[in-house]
Amino acid sequence: GRERDTRDARDLRQDLRQDPRQGGNQYAPQPHAVDPVDRRMVGHMEVDGRCRGVPTPMPQMQLCVPPGQLAMPAVPHLAQNLPMSGAFLGVGAHGVGVALPRSGEELVQSVREHCKTRNLTKVVEILRSFEDDEREQVWPVILEDITAMVNQIPQKTVTLTCEDAAEMIYQLGRVQAPLKQQPLQELSQVISDFARYKTEELTPLAISRMVWGFAHLCSRSDPLMSVVAAEVVKKIKNFGHEELANTAWAFAKCGLWNDQLAQTLVAQCLEGIEEFDTESLSNVAWAMAQWSTKEERLLNKMADTLLVKQDTYEPRPMATLAWAFSTLNFRPDSLLRRILQESTRKISQFSMKEVAQIAWAFANLRFHDLHLYQKIAEHIQKQQNLGMLPAEIANIAWAFAKNHLSNQVIMNRLASEAVSQIGGFKAAEITMLTWAYAVSNLGHPALMLEIGTKVSQRSQKFTPGQLAHIIWAFGALSLKHEGLCEAVAKCCQNDMRRASLPSPGAHAGTAGAQATPNRDRDANSTYNANSLTQVVWGFAMVQYRNTSFLHEAAGRICLGIDMLKPLSLWRCASAYNAMMVNNKEIKEAILVEACKKQQDFSLKGLSRLLDCYNMHIGQKEQENLERVMDSRLELVAQKLTRLYATGHPYDDNSPDPLVFQWLHESGFLDLQVQGMKKILQKLDIQTPGWPFVSKCFREARPFWRSQAFAMLELAVAGQSHWFARSLEGPDDLDRRRFAMDALQLSQPPALDCQVLSYVLELALLKMMESFGQDEIGQVEGTMQILLSMVPCSNSIALLLQFMAKFPKIQLRFVEIQLNTQMLSNFLSQ
Repeated sequence: GRERDTRDARDLRQDLRQDPRQGGNQYAPQPHAVDPVDRRMVGHMEVDGRCRGVPTPMPQMQLCVPPGQLAMPAVPHLAQNLPMSGAFLGVGAHGVGVALPRSGEELVQSVREHCKTRNLTKVVEILRSFEDDEREQVWPVILEDITAMVNQIPQKTVTLTCEDAAEMIYQLGRVQAPLKQQPLQELSQVISDFARYKTEELTPLAISRMVWGFAHLCSRSDPLMSVVAAEVVKKIKNFGHEELANTAWAFAKCGLWNDQLAQTLVAQCLEGIEEFDTESLSNVAWAMAQWSTKEERLLNKMADTLLVKQDTYEPRPMATLAWAFSTLNFRPDSLLRRILQESTRKISQFSMKEVAQIAWAFANLRFHDLHLYQKIAEHIQKQQNLGMLPAEIANIAWAFAKNHLSNQVIMNRLASEAVSQIGGFKAAEITMLTWAYAVSNLGHPALMLEIGTKVSQRSQKFTPGQLAHIIWAFGALSLKHEGLCEAVAKCCQNDMRRASLPSPGAHAGTAGAQATPNRDRDANSTYNANSLTQVVWGFAMVQYRNTSFLHEAAGRICLGIDMLKPLSLWRCASAYNAMMVNNKEIKEAILVEACKKQQDFSLKGLSRLLDCYNMHIGQKEQENLERVMDSRLELVAQKLTRLYATGHPYDDNSPDPLVFQWLHESGFLDLQVQGMKKILQKLDIQTPGWPFVSKCFREARPFWRSQAFAMLELAVAGQSHWFARSLEGPDDLDRRRFAMDALQLSQPPALDCQVLSYVLELALLKMMESFGQDEIGQVEGTMQILLSMVPCSNSIALLLQFMAKFPKIQLRFVEIQLNTQMLSNFLSQ
C-alpha cells in the first residue's frame, strides 16, 4: 500500500482548503442583523436600514451578518441540514445476502464470531442488513470488537476491500445512538488511512457512501478527502443524482471545497438535472450555500425543475431550499412564493429546526409576510416542549425582529427557552439574540441578566465586533450590567494597547520612539473606529462612565475617523457629550469629518451633531455645518407653512401628498430641543419672556408626576385668561367636540399633541364665549404656551393652524422638559 500520488490528487490536495466559515453556528450567516452603523430609528431603537440584522452580517450578525447581517459584523455560518438517511437505502456494491438471526443478542454474537475469524466481509454484510432499530441497538455493543479487528489491517492480519471499508463507515454514520468516542475515532482513522491508498477501487456509489459516513461522524481526514476529490473528478460521468448530491453535501458538511471539484459537480448536475429528485436538489442547493458558490445557471434550472415537483412542498425540502436560496441571495420569486404559501399552510408539520430555517430565510430575503410569521408564532405557542437548539432560538428571534413582527408573547417564550440553556449558546448566537431583543425593544430581564453575566465571564471568546454589538444592544435597551461594561472596557483597553505596540521585527532604532497604532491591525483584528463608537455609545446609554477608557478610545477613533458614517459620527459626539468627557481631539476630528460628509447627513443627524456643540467653539467647520443646517430648516419651514397654514391636520390625507412625503422623510420629526427651537423661529413663533415661564414653574407643582402637561395664557380685549392641563385631567368631550368642529382642529394621539390640543381648545372656547362668530377671526392679543415635551409634527401643525385662523393673535411657544429637581430648585429660591 504505497500512496498513489497522481497529478490530479496532488493538485487537488494543494487546492483543497477549509471553508472559512466552518466551525460556526448551525444556520445561515446573517449579513446585516446588527450593523448599528447604518440604521434608522424605530421609536428609540436602531434597526439595520438594509434589513439584511447577524446578526455575520449575523448582526453584516457580517452577523457574513445580515444581517443585515443582523451589515452586522461577520458572523459564522448558522445552518446544518443533513440528508435523510433514506437517500442511501438499498443493497450495497456486493449485493450478497446472508441468512441472519433477528434478535439483538444473536446479531451481536454473529458479528463477534466473524470478528474472531477475521472475516470482515461477513461482518460488513451483517452491518448492511441491519434494520434501523437493530442498528441503534447493536452498534454500541459491537463497536469495540470491530475496532479491535480493524486495527489489525495495518499488520495485514486482516483483509478488507476498499468497498467494504466505505460501506462500514457509511453504516456507522447512520447510527443515531451515542457511541464511545475513543473506539469511534480509532476506527475512523484506520479506515481513512487504509482507503486513501485504494480510492481507485471505489465505485461512485461507494465514494458517496464513504464521504457521507465520514461527514455524518464529523470525522474529517484531509489527506483522504483530497484523494477522493480527485477520484470524483475522474469518475464524475458515472455518478447518479443521489451520488452527486450526497458527495457535494459531504464535502460541504466537512467544510472542504475547491474550485475544480465544485465546478465539476455543478457541470454534471446541469447535465442531468431532469433526473434529480427533490431530496437530491435540496442537498445540492445546501452544499452550494455552504460553499458560497452562486452558480446562476444551475440555480435557475433547479428552480424551474422544483417548481413542478409536488414533493418540493414538504417541510424538509422547503426549509432546506429556502435557507440555501436565502444564503446565496438567490430569489426565484415564483418558487419562493409557492414555498411561502405552502409553508404557511403546513407549518404545524414543521420541526423547530425547519421553522427556524424558514423564518430566517424569508426574513433575510425581505419577504415581509405577516401571515407566515403569525402561523409560526401560533405553532411555537402550541408546543408544550419546544426542544430548540440555541441556534434555532437565535434565528427565530432574529427573524421576528428583522421583520418588525416581534411581540411580547413570542419573545417571552423564546427568552424562557434561551435562559434554560444559555450556556450552550455560541458567541454569534448570543450576538444575534441580543440584537433581536434590542431592536424589538423587549428587554427580557432574566434573559438579559444571563447574557450579561455569560458575556462578562467569557468576554475573551467574543470578537471585538460581537462585544461591540452586545454593548450596543444593552445601551439601546437602557439596561446597565456593570460586570459586562467592565469586561468590555477591559477587553477594549487591552486590545488597544496591544495594537499600539511596535510591530514585531521593527527596526531597533525606533524602539525608543512613541508607539503608534497600526491601522491595518486596527481594521482587521482589533477594535476599530466603528466598533469603539458602538461601545462608547452603548456606555453612554447606560451611563457607564470610565474616563480612562473614553480618552484612550478617542485616540483610536480619531485614527480611523474616516471609516465612520454620519450616524456613527453624531453618535460618537453625543456619547462624549452625554458623559461629560471633554476630549478636544475627538470633538475637532468629528467636526472636520462631518464637513467632508455633510451631504450624507440627514436633518436629524446634523441637528443631533450640532446639539453636541451648542457652546460655540468658533471653528470654521462648525460654522459651515450650521449654515447647512439653517438652509435645510428654512426649506422645512416653507413646506410646513405651505401644507398646514391652511388649517389641514397632519395626516396621510394631506392635500399635497408629495410635500407631506418630503416632510416625513426629511427627518424633521426627530429634531430635539435646539433643532425644534430653530424651526419654530423660522415659522415666526417666538419664545415667551421669563415672567410667563416663572409663573408656569410656580403653577407646575400639581403636574410634577404627569406624563405631559401644557400651560397657556391668553390675553385678549384687555383681559388675561390662564389655562393648565395635564394628560390625566378630566375631559369635557361635548364642549371639546364643538370647538374641534368649529375650528377644524384634529386631535392626534401623541401625548404632547393631546395636552396641547386640550389647552388650545379651552382657549378657543373662551374666545367663542366672548366674541361672535364673525369677529373671532379678527381678535387681537397674545397667546403664550409652555409644553413639557418636545413638540412633534402634529403639535407644530396645530400651532400653524391656529396662526392661520387667528393672524392677529401673536403666538409665543416654549418647550421645557421640567423635572422634580428643576422645580424644587426654582421654588426654593
